[in-house]
Amino acid sequence: MLAFRFVCTIVFAAVALTGTTGAARTQPDDELKGLNQRVIAFYDAGKFAEAVPFQERYAHLIRERLGPEHAEFAQALNALSILYNRSGRSVDAELVAKQSLAIREKIFGPTHPSIADSLMSLGEIEGTLGRKGDQEARIRRALSIREISLGREHSLVADALASLALAMRSTRMRCRGRVGNEAGNLDPRKDAWPGEPHHCV
Repeated sequence: MLAFRFVCTIVFAAVALTGTTGAARTQPDDELKGLNQRVIAFYDAGKFAEAVPFQERYAHLIRERLGPEHAEFAQALNALSILYNRSGRSVDAELVAKQSLAIREKIFGPTHPSIADSLMSLGEIEGTLGRKGDQEARIRRALSIREISLGREHSLVADALASLALAMRSTRMRCRGRVGNEAGNLDPRKDAWPGEPHHCV
């Protein structure tokens, strides 16, 4: 919940300081602020589908204001992909998450921390779609980016490690009988199959 709140707040804070002409603003845009608050409230209540139309409107306004290749539009799309996935629209979520990732890679290159955020979202979506090998590969790349750019002790590195452990456990359950260790004893930094990431579907 806190990570999603952070995503929404970051987008709103950035957009609130920029008008349609790029001039500095002293007051936040009331509609953006209201949309932001509604999205967070619905998300915190677990009402993901209800949050979707507000986030769609939010992303539309940011695109109009800042353009289709702006970092804050990519951030808004990433948040929308999370909502789509958690409201049962995983195919739509994947398309939006890939759009967000493409914008970020064009702006920042392949190793910026925001790339890891998009990769984590894509990994969650691919896991929902049953593509466990793809999920693990996305999370491993995100983990590598975060370790290099943020340091191994950062909380977002811990989040990525936890997600990787869950993904590996899920894959190992599919592959039971191929490896000897119990799924619960995984060390995501060390425990893997040769030629990782691995697929067992």
